Amino acid sequence: MNEDSSNQQPRGKKDVFADFDPDVKVRTKKMLMYFIIFAIVMLFGGFTSASS
Repeated sequence: MNEDSSNQQPRGKKDVFADFDPDVKVRTKKMLMYFIIFAIVMLFGGFTSASS
């Protein structure tokens, strides 16, 4: 078996944060988490207000 091919990323996946600081990746993940939580809360609020 060729050991070099196991360490390479798949062709379809690309590290979009390769050229940025690691801090940018952390801030992006945190902002995405806040956005998803906000979207779930708003979705729940919409469902509860539509049912009354």
